[in-house]
Amino acid sequence: MPIPMWSRKYVGIPYVPHGRDFQGVDCYGLLRLVFRQEFGAEIPEYVYDDATVPDAFEAGLNDSCWSLVAAEQLGDVILLTVKGKPFHCGLVLEPGRMLHVTRLGYSACIERYDSPRWANRVRGFYRHKGFLAG
Repeated sequence: MPIPMWSRKYVGIPYVPHGRDFQGVDCYGLLRLVFRQEFGAEIPEYVYDDATVPDAFEAGLNDSCWSLVAAEQLGDVILLTVKGKPFHCGLVLEPGRMLHVTRLGYSACIERYDSPRWANRVRGFYRHKGFLAG
């Protein structure tokens, strides 16, 4: 399956802490924007401060509208570790590629998560419960 054409309109959105729109996003804000615009789904807001980010983030994925899945597909959330903590997320566009934004000074991009930079940081894949079959 090729990368969806709609994903290109998100490439280049600047990183803005707690950003939630086309003017700027953080990694979770990018997910919220794509889910709203492309899938017609509102996902829960994720409120955090720097001290609680890793624990709250993973707990939110495990307790809310997400289900951990073994094999990823378009629209799944990929949870990645940064400095050993589950701190970052992206959107699976096709197996091996994600849409994500990392930090100040960078913009949203499409990148391989099976690359040397990310492969050892993959913590898991989560699917919105509205997208689960059956």
